[in-house]
Amino acid sequence: MIQLIDILSQNPVGYKNMEIYKRFDKERKKKQVGWSEKVLLGMETNHLMKTIETIANLLEVGFGFAGVEIVRSNLEQGNSKNIYFRQNGKEVFCIFLFCDVRQFTDTTEIMKHEIFFFVNKIAQVVHSICHLLEGAANKNIGDAFLITWSLAEEDPSKQKSSQADKALLSVVRIGIALYNEEFFLDSVSISAKRAFKDKIYDGKGSLIKIGFGLSAGCAVQGAIGSRKKIDATYISENVDMAETLEGLTKSYKVPLLMSGAFYFFLSGERQMECREVDQIYDNVYEETKTIKIYTWDMDLDNHIKKEEPEKHVHKIKTRRTFAKRLAISDTPKITTKIDVNANQVGSKRSLCPDDFEQGMASTYKCEKLHMKDSLSNGVEMEFNKLSRIRDKFDESFFNDFNIALQCYRTQDWRRAKKNFQSMISKYDDGPSEYFLQEILKNDCLPPKDFDGYGSI
Repeated sequence: MIQLIDILSQNPVGYKNMEIYKRFDKERKKKQVGWSEKVLLGMETNHLMKTIETIANLLEVGFGFAGVEIVRSNLEQGNSKNIYFRQNGKEVFCIFLFCDVRQFTDTTEIMKHEIFFFVNKIAQVVHSICHLLEGAANKNIGDAFLITWSLAEEDPSKQKSSQADKALLSVVRIGIALYNEEFFLDSVSISAKRAFKDKIYDGKGSLIKIGFGLSAGCAVQGAIGSRKKIDATYISENVDMAETLEGLTKSYKVPLLMSGAFYFFLSGERQMECREVDQIYDNVYEETKTIKIYTWDMDLDNHIKKEEPEKHVHKIKTRRTFAKRLAISDTPKITTKIDVNANQVGSKRSLCPDDFEQGMASTYKCEKLHMKDSLSNGVEMEFNKLSRIRDKFDESFFNDFNIALQCYRTQDWRRAKKNFQSMISKYDDGPSEYFLQEILKNDCLPPKDFDGYGSI
């Protein structure tokens, strides 16, 4: 038992992957040979060992990757009764993904006490997908989530590109998963579900919408709080930038915006698919510094419609279709075990979050994605399966937008107006709507201090 605690003190989150733990577990099982399961379950030492491992698992869920140092430092204190955490943080290099659920205030008013069923299912989707693609959940702030991907500065550029590509793929896959309406609303009462659809759905895309902001760079990782309550988190302008970019998605009418720093780490193939949306002044940290912001355009409606041509994307008649809808892109069928003793809400069986995680594991074939030798190939293969999302974003799409944006920046706003109107007519383009509104707001006359760039 002391040996297990020593192992936990070295790595309280990833201890099960350590060689020393694997040897310890193997030796423990050898000693248990000849003992019946009933006898083993009755042993106090066995019960204590399982309790320690359960507490370790809870620490992992509660503190996450950012809290490893907090747990480790306290375990190393041994017999100390006081809670200890470093006053100084640790500098790390990460990718930050900030996600925010749209119209959450309205949703809370509609669902009331049922909001927890709804938001926890969204959390399960976001966390499961990001975890399968090597992200680590850090914050849950009601309607928002912060996910990180670690980037060691000494890592080769290919490894950093792989991490960035996985972060981008996570966003795309979450976007697709949001079309599984029945999964998110299955535990909600019929009246709340009807009111939610009537008030929230705008006739475009999925019923449930999330905005995403991606940034990358240095941050300080540490504990915030006191001995009464602490949270493990990250503090940095790069974290703030991810949140700011998510907020700007509402203005530019796109689901995703990414910083130039994140764009830099993407692989060449993914960079070619990105679009520079704007260049803006950073009024928060450096007023004279401009930041390029990008998006990765995705036509999720086209992907879903071609996948299920005979079904309306917002009508799922049976719970079994959840598995079919989940397994997009030539993946095996997923079956869900139904527990007749499960809690029932509105006379329906509530899908367990593990159902989704199980489905995701099959969908992404994570055993292949997590093999070091084929990891990059696995991510590239997943992007290739998503080609329908990119069908309408051809060369003329990028050329037309770039011409319109160039006219806007050079103050040729009358020509820019025509070009942006054409973009909206052809592609229903969100950023073009934003720039057109700016032009019309000023009667096609650029302000005297306009230099081509926007501001946060």
